Amino acid sequence: MTMDVSFLLPTARANEHPDVLRQCLDGIHRTSAGINYEILVYSREEVEGHNVRWIEEDGVRGPIHGFNLLASQYARGDYVACLTDDHLILESIKLCIDNIESTFTDRKYKVAGLRPPGATCHVPQRGQRMGTGVIEEDLPRIPILRFPVVRKDTVELFGGCVFHPDLFYHAGDIWLGYYLYMKGEPAVEGPTGISQIRHLKNADYEASDCDIVYELIKHYLAGQTQYNLERN
Repeated sequence: MTMDVSFLLPTARANEHPDVLRQCLDGIHRTSAGINYEILVYSREEVEGHNVRWIEEDGVRGPIHGFNLLASQYARGDYVACLTDDHLILESIKLCIDNIESTFTDRKYKVAGLRPPGATCHVPQRGQRMGTGVIEEDLPRIPILRFPVVRKDTVELFGGCVFHPDLFYHAGDIWLGYYLYMKGEPAVEGPTGISQIRHLKNADYEASDCDIVYELIKHYLAGQTQYNLERN
């Protein structure tokens, strides 16, 4: 059977906030009528459910590792869709996929994002803080790409990952948005909307992850233009 989409869902909520995780899963089921889909859950605790495949997290590897592992080794869908466990999908993922297939015909990278509420977020600009530092370079106003939906051949173009593998929890959307913009294909979010169920963001790794992305931006400006760049 052809699989249309693999929803990627790293989670640490199975025991701490099972009600939030259940709402997230229910939202996928409710909006996926007529779609062949699977939900790949990456967590230390076993998670069961309709169309759910559980992949055990060995130790504390973090959600970025989970997204990349699921996309490269487990996903059977033509597309992978990255969701966090504290967000609810509001409309069919097919809206986003159809938009990519119909309007991104001239784009090398077949990737767009789910649409959170509010204004588009952008990469910090000169004088603004990123992690523990302040941006020193003149950067254009670059949209980031939250909650990416990626065709599997584009995952391969990214070196077998969705987000940069040196990251742990945050800032993958910043680097992805920056990279796409620099390749002439600025990030686009929508038309499939999502909303936050409850604010459960873990800020512990935010500064260190943003420092890594700022380092990647500097490497790119110096001529090292690989997405999956190995840092020294």
